[in-house]
Amino acid sequence: MKNLLKILILIILIQLTTSCESKTEREKEIEKIKNESNQILIEIETNSTTEKITNEINLNVNIDSIQKEWLKIHSDSAELGLIYLKKTDSLYKTKISEIKENKELEIKNEKEEIKKNFEKLKQKFNFKKDEFQDIGFYTHKTWGKYYQNRKTLTSGVNSDGYAWLRSNYSSNDWLFHTSIYVLIDDKKLSSPTVETYNENNIQENDGGRIWEIVTYNNTDILKEIAGNLDKIIKVRFNGSQHYDDTTLSKSDKQALKDCYELSEMIKKLKE
Repeated sequence: MKNLLKILILIILIQLTTSCESKTEREKEIEKIKNESNQILIEIETNSTTEKITNEINLNVNIDSIQKEWLKIHSDSAELGLIYLKKTDSLYKTKISEIKENKELEIKNEKEEIKKNFEKLKQKFNFKKDEFQDIGFYTHKTWGKYYQNRKTLTSGVNSDGYAWLRSNYSSNDWLFHTSIYVLIDDKKLSSPTVETYNENNIQENDGGRIWEIVTYNNTDILKEIAGNLDKIIKVRFNGSQHYDDTTLSKSDKQALKDCYELSEMIKKLKE
């Protein structure tokens, strides 16, 4: 905003210096040069501001020093002032180009590193593609086909990088849980509530054994678990009348972290 104000003052100065009623050919020539100079100044400022916003490139344009040079322009050195401004404009454009090239190379190298880590991490997952929806799903190998007989948290990731969190409750009696609390040291996290009639809240039973599987679209808890593998993480299943607690195993915590990281890698690779 300050720089734009300075540009405004500059325009006023131009108008003051060119307000004489009778102008010689030389004065008209100088006025033309000053107008051209002013346009270059505005272009430098605009380019600098645009690059800073869109590409996070801060050129640190010193409008004060450029203005001082411009103010030195008089009848004998107008052309020299214009040449100076054109050189300044060219230098900033070159600098923008160099920074963009370096940034693109940095992004390319970063993606190559992410791709390499992704190929390594996905070996921990089973992948199944739904041909009708043209999307695939990653399931961590830690959770085999019998994981539903446990009280724990699981996760899944699709090929677009979307991840979800699930609370898996299994027992001899119904709890009808609709949400969970997660305790990491003294920090308590709460999941969204998913009512029992919601399609993301599934209850099944067979031979006296019950299973309750609730899926949450919020992954804040998943992110917190991923960053706290070294801590004891407790989970409370909140039922309609009662609750039940469990502590996540080391392997479950690692699998949840793997899911979170896989999700982040896929999203970055798709950017």
